[in-house]
Amino acid sequence: MTSSSSSDDSAPYVMLLTSDGAGLTGFPATLLPNAQVLVRNLPVEHLTGIGSGEIIIIPSPNSDLPVQRVRATGTLAQLTNENSPTAFAVITLSRPVADVPLPDSASTREALEALRDRFDGDLAAGLQAEGMTATLLPVDAQRVASTARVVCTEPLVRVGPLRDFSLCLIFPVHCG
Repeated sequence: MTSSSSSDDSAPYVMLLTSDGAGLTGFPATLLPNAQVLVRNLPVEHLTGIGSGEIIIIPSPNSDLPVQRVRATGTLAQLTNENSPTAFAVITLSRPVADVPLPDSASTREALEALRDRFDGDLAAGLQAEGMTATLLPVDAQRVASTARVVCTEPLVRVGPLRDFSLCLIFPVHCG
């Protein structure tokens, strides 16, 4: 397996498993800040299977952390046009699984927009190029007091270039 977030062997491997008409299917994902993951080139027909699937986080081989499974609570998908066969999907997790701080070079909304534009809309690729890393949280740090059932909302699908993807959904701290 190769890492979904960088060529660094210490990075966790993240995979979205969808459970839909095509069965259980996996797609590489990238950890983002704010308990979110990104899936590039997700076939549109798998969008409806995200809520019934799960996200698997496999720690690096030298880690003593367990493999984690976490549910999705919602998805924002961006299609480049109405007939696009694949989506750029940001999935919100039911609980944080990692600390993913923004690099200092991307600490303002303007810097994030410039980075997104430099990488043709793929902000995650830009953040990784700037040194964004993910440190998995110990399972004890992820415990949530509530035992409420996780509810996954239907995907919100937008159409347009990736440059139109809302930064406020990923980085609400910059959107007052």
